[in-house]
Amino acid sequence: MAAVLLVLASALLVGCAASRSAPEAAASEADLAVGTNRAFAHTVTTTAAPEAVWALWTDVAGWPAWDVALDSAALDGPFAVGARGRLVPASGPASAFEIEAVDVGRSYTFATRLPLGALRVRRSWENAGPGQIAVTHAVSFHGLGGRMLAGRLGPQFRRALPGVMERLVALAEAER
Repeated sequence: MAAVLLVLASALLVGCAASRSAPEAAASEADLAVGTNRAFAHTVTTTAAPEAVWALWTDVAGWPAWDVALDSAALDGPFAVGARGRLVPASGPASAFEIEAVDVGRSYTFATRLPLGALRVRRSWENAGPGQIAVTHAVSFHGLGGRMLAGRLGPQFRRALPGVMERLVALAEAER
């Protein structure tokens, strides 16, 4: 069962891909997204326009531009609750996901089902002062399968998330 979960989890690299450059032991807590291996988040403050961030988030085919662990991503239909898509990571099998919640222009959540659980990603922004927004990417593993995957993959995902967020806001800021 653990081997099956590990294979499936390799497809869950969107927004929290494993780092290819540094060994796991080299990461300090300061290098990781905040939280536990089961639920963590990273926030970046930016001068990018909220509309630019939202445009990048809702351009599912464009996710590999800022999440370098993805070879491709696709959404079947409009970006809305219930829409289903497919992620193809640079390594590992493809996986399906479904958009679970959308607050248009502000936040959304999608989930990838796992045996005995799910992985959820929530992306949101809030005002952070004049001309700035705080952009947050949160990841959580749910259920028994999620608990096992969090132990195996959480540290890698937590280490990769800050870089993913930096690439996202750099692209959004370039839209000015």
